[in-house]
Amino acid sequence: MSYDDLWHDTPSLRWMKALSLPILPWAKPFVAIIGLPDALVENLEVWASIYAKAVLEKKRLEITQTWPVERRGEPIRLVVTQAMQELAEQLGRDVAIDFERWAQRHFFCHEVEVALSRWRSVLNHGCVLPLGSRKTQVPPPPVLMPIVPEIATILDRLQSYIIEREIDRVAPLSPYKMWDEEELGKCFEATMLTVAMRQTETMKALQAIAKNLNQAERQEVAAWGIAQALALSPRIKPETLCGDKYLQIELPWCDFPSVLDSQSDIYPS
Repeated sequence: MSYDDLWHDTPSLRWMKALSLPILPWAKPFVAIIGLPDALVENLEVWASIYAKAVLEKKRLEITQTWPVERRGEPIRLVVTQAMQELAEQLGRDVAIDFERWAQRHFFCHEVEVALSRWRSVLNHGCVLPLGSRKTQVPPPPVLMPIVPEIATILDRLQSYIIEREIDRVAPLSPYKMWDEEELGKCFEATMLTVAMRQTETMKALQAIAKNLNQAERQEVAAWGIAQALALSPRIKPETLCGDKYLQIELPWCDFPSVLDSQSDIYPS
């Protein structure tokens, strides 16, 4: 996905849902575990006010201006830009950029999505399950063994299951059905919340590895990750794990410019 694709019609619909997650009343118990910037979590009332204005502004832009098909996502870009500028003014530029990157990382970057999913499967199978419990299990390399208990704690399968069940319990049903006979399922925001939680857990596990190993050792773990992934499914493309790219202390983020650096006018004439 390119930067321009973020603002196309279909992807743009995800922005408002993604940015609503920190302030949804039913999602409040989970806000601290989905990787949001600490300063935002500690000042949710600030974002609640900004988001409320963003919703109204989006409606105003859609009503008062006619947008050609190829620019139907433009109101979202304008609204997100204005909201992040206001967040930067109130909580600081770093907080706004981190929040923007958080949304991009979890809901717009296919590479991150696939890589973290692959690594979660690898770490669950190789480090969380008891050693020797599966024929498809590839023993972790010796350099990883001292970190296995920490990884197993971060990726505690029972705890994750309990949290996901609680999200399903408290989340409202989707207001939409694909056909009349279909039963209403959980809302899309609940799915997004679960995705963010799982990916945050996986990133913490990868960070734990990165903090304890040097580059050569991380590359050894990356090679093991490929072997474990292929043992689980020979059809998996090894490059989807991205080598040791995500075995870093720094959180992954998409290589997109921030809306705060956009040279475009917020309100085009």
